[in-house]
Amino acid sequence: MVDIQKKDQVFKGDLSSTLTEAITVSIPAVVAMHLHEKSWTVDLFNLTNCDCYRAGEHNKVTGRDDVVDLEAIMNRSGSYWKGDNLAIAGNPYSFTGTVNLAGLTGAEAQLKNKVTSYPGIVYDNVKGTVDWKGPIVCFNRKIVEKFSNSTNWKVNISVSGVTPGFPKLVLGDMLPGTMTKETDAPNGAKFVKTLYNNGASASLEFTNTQAGFDKKTTGGWLDDYILEALVFDGSETAGNKTAAVNFKLTGTF
Repeated sequence: MVDIQKKDQVFKGDLSSTLTEAITVSIPAVVAMHLHEKSWTVDLFNLTNCDCYRAGEHNKVTGRDDVVDLEAIMNRSGSYWKGDNLAIAGNPYSFTGTVNLAGLTGAEAQLKNKVTSYPGIVYDNVKGTVDWKGPIVCFNRKIVEKFSNSTNWKVNISVSGVTPGFPKLVLGDMLPGTMTKETDAPNGAKFVKTLYNNGASASLEFTNTQAGFDKKTTGGWLDDYILEALVFDGSETAGNKTAAVNFKLTGTF
């Protein structure tokens, strides 16, 4: 028999038993990307279903077309975009896209007007007058997701295999920032570059620090909202033109 009361009188204070478990996790170095739209086709014979707008206007004084600086407009504070075109059944990452270009003044205001014909011209058959003519731009939105468990990563976007006579290509990459719902406007870091223009090509590149992820991983699959713009200003030539847009994510381990 054990006299509990007596034992309790003898032993005072805390009693404990301690075990230590060692946990080892082997994590592979991973860099991965997911592109939700793998191609984009613009048919200038039929722009009815394309997202195309006026990109300036004809200057009667100089006799030339004035083309807006689309790279500067996309880079402007307040301009943003999201989504990758219209919602597609079975693809939860595809929803109606939004393009908001801020501070449009003068010829830039033409970007608010859709066009359905190439070359860009609006003719009033009743009055027998030309209401507008000039360059046009066609937009496309998509989502590129990236994953890296390196705290030192960078993104590079470039073009290759461009057919001579291809139109001007401007690309913008915007991160979601502090968005909490699908209808929010993205307010993350934004990067814009003219990737191709009249035979000259360039690349868009940014690091995780520039993207606001200093010494941090992507934190899971991180969406990049991509806005592509093809500008038809008359420098393009006839025929089927192709180009490859290359998205590259590099992690240093």
